[in-house]
Amino acid sequence: MNRIHETQAIVLRKVPYSESSLIISCLTPDYGRLDLMVKGARRMQKKKYPEFDIFNELQVFFVESLSGNIHNINSSELVNSGINIANNPQNFKKALSIVKFILNNTHFNMRTSRLYLALRKMIADMSINIVFNEWELFIKLTYLSEEGFLPKFDNDEKFAKFADFLTKLNAYCEDKNVEKPQLTENYIEKLIKWVDNICISHSIFA
Repeated sequence: MNRIHETQAIVLRKVPYSESSLIISCLTPDYGRLDLMVKGARRMQKKKYPEFDIFNELQVFFVESLSGNIHNINSSELVNSGINIANNPQNFKKALSIVKFILNNTHFNMRTSRLYLALRKMIADMSINIVFNEWELFIKLTYLSEEGFLPKFDNDEKFAKFADFLTKLNAYCEDKNVEKPQLTENYIEKLIKWVDNICISHSIFA
């Protein structure tokens, strides 16, 4: 009998499957991207499965598939709701763009613990109408750093400012009481161009 795994998960997408089921794509801190089959979900009344809405954070129990990339959900519980993002069209549009980047560049069993924290922090901010135009940059930098795509700059004084910024960004994503790292508009523009070039060089999809 296959062992049941437990993890936190943020819903990124849900797709109807057959006449009665859903496939939900999630980001997790433990298993990377997780695609889960929710059997019979479409037959239930809406009130019985609101936890599968996009941007919600769940505690999920699932059985890993031995023959494919879609795993079977055993049970789930809503931890945090991200529904309030939809109250601000600007935030909702920006969040969907960031979700597209994550879906295009993550897979099962990859390391995404820091990316998960950054996404959870972004959703928390956007749910209370805080708009930081840098969030797409923050998410991409977190992804590139965690996956080892950024150059090593720990001992290079030229990159001391950037290294300090990454440290503060990680702290901001981990702790709700830490202030957002402050960047000048000129520095943000330079970082965006630099990050986009790194993505292109590594065939990372926008």
